[in-house]
Amino acid sequence: MDHLKKTLELDMNHVRLGTMDEYSLMTLFGSCHSQFLTNDLNNKPSEIKDVKGNVLYPAYFMTHLIVPVESALSSFSLWDKIEVGVVCRRYGDTILDSQYFAEAAEQQAPSITMAANSLFILDPSIYRSHTKQVSVPQPEQIVEMEKITEPPASIREAALVRTVGFEQLKQFDFEATPYQYKLESHRDTDPGHPLVFSKMPSLMELSERELLREYTRNKASESILDAVSLMERKTFYYGNAFSGSELTIYSKVKVNPCSESLWKENPRLVYLCKLTFQSEIYENGELIAISCAEKVIVHEIRHQTQIQDTKRLFNLGCI
Repeated sequence: MDHLKKTLELDMNHVRLGTMDEYSLMTLFGSCHSQFLTNDLNNKPSEIKDVKGNVLYPAYFMTHLIVPVESALSSFSLWDKIEVGVVCRRYGDTILDSQYFAEAAEQQAPSITMAANSLFILDPSIYRSHTKQVSVPQPEQIVEMEKITEPPASIREAALVRTVGFEQLKQFDFEATPYQYKLESHRDTDPGHPLVFSKMPSLMELSERELLREYTRNKASESILDAVSLMERKTFYYGNAFSGSELTIYSKVKVNPCSESLWKENPRLVYLCKLTFQSEIYENGELIAISCAEKVIVHEIRHQTQIQDTKRLFNLGCI
């Protein structure tokens, strides 16, 4: 078996009292991935070991989330039923190549997808390592899956992006003041554990939101900031951090008007502005993650004052 699919109801553990966000969806994908690895076996995902008895952890080194405009994260609400699935293949002994999807169980809309690569490492919560120590799992402790013969392209891309950044941000319009964030146990991490992978994009989201405040000289209202909708984020993970760590996040943005094709998707919505971000997370001068995100500012057509304010603040003129 090389896939797992399940239907679930979004409860308060997933979305609190609101709607799906980047963190909750990616956490769902990660949970589905871990469950797949030991599906119908006698051991839990947290009990996967190498031949020396070391506990292993499937750590992501790349994720690429794509959210179609018709399936915005905010369209998934508390108590909605959704279908979530993963297809996973293996390259060599330690690298996993995964494809995920999430979609409304009772509606016809494009699926949200995520491509990802991960590798088995010594569990950092046990061995207290900020860097990845790769090891091979015992064959009987993970499910059989299809083997691929070509290495994932993300291996090479991770090195390239670390060297030169993302091509989309070679030219940009604004770079924010570095965003400082101290990790706290229970709020950001579980005791003794480093950051879960899905927390890093959510920290980048905080920095990107603060960037927009700075870009508009604190003139952007909360309603305008809440109208920013994620379309895509690719993230490369190079390290990790534990509670007490002081993180510095650097974000920059390129601002463009939205293409007319987006306007035609839903006549009740006005897509005003495309925002392309590059965000980098550092701990003590060490890069631990970098991402490129595409977002749009979208308002309901009835909110004319917000539309007018957005045009002024982002210099969009009369589009």
